Amino acid sequence: MHGVPAAALGLSAAGAYDGGNPCGGGRQGEAMTNHTYKLVEIVGSSPDGCDQAIQSAIAKAGETIKNIDWFEVVETRGHIQNGKIAHYQVTLKVGFRVT
Repeated sequence: MHGVPAAALGLSAAGAYDGGNPCGGGRQGEAMTNHTYKLVEIVGSSPDGCDQAIQSAIAKAGETIKNIDWFEVVETRGHIQNGKIAHYQVTLKVGFRVT
């Protein structure tokens, strides 16, 4: 890697992986947590906009999925009716902690 010390990548001077953390360590003095996440993909819809579509999708998913920690918007689309926006649809990846 250009300009990155081998030790910062968990590599020995010879370039062999030495078991260090190649993603970088945690902040000095902070305890690191190890979580495992499962991903599901859901689609929310609303006539009132993308934000409301996201809110309703997360609220509905939260009724049956516990430990939701984050989401990612994958796709946004809409339905046109009589030349006007009738519905917004937002596809989300939702991550929740596996316990």
